[in-house]
Amino acid sequence: MPVRAPRICGCGHRVASSERCPCEAKRKAQYDQRRPSARERGYDTEYQRLASAFLKEHRRCTCGQPAVLVRHKISIRLRPDLRMSQSNWLPGCRACNAKDVQREQRTKTGAVSPPWER
Repeated sequence: MPVRAPRICGCGHRVASSERCPCEAKRKAQYDQRRPSARERGYDTEYQRLASAFLKEHRRCTCGQPAVLVRHKISIRLRPDLRMSQSNWLPGCRACNAKDVQREQRTKTGAVSPPWER
């Protein structure tokens, strides 16, 4: 059975394809210590209750996977006033949410392209 070749981490260590470099784990731990809590980022009890009700109505992500979280069309980092606006919500899976975050970090616009434009 073929095995993927090891990769070279940014720190110069040779790492098996299925493992993480110790420097990556250390970097992630440092980031997590600085990251605000979910409540501080705007995901309070009221949001959780409304999001749960929204996901009961909208069970599928735009990619077809089961929806497990609420994505925002326009990031709440840019428009915190749209945090509770259901017109700004999309049902989402974790993979699509991660893609949205990456797209936002690349473009810095915060807008998610509608599913029909993907």
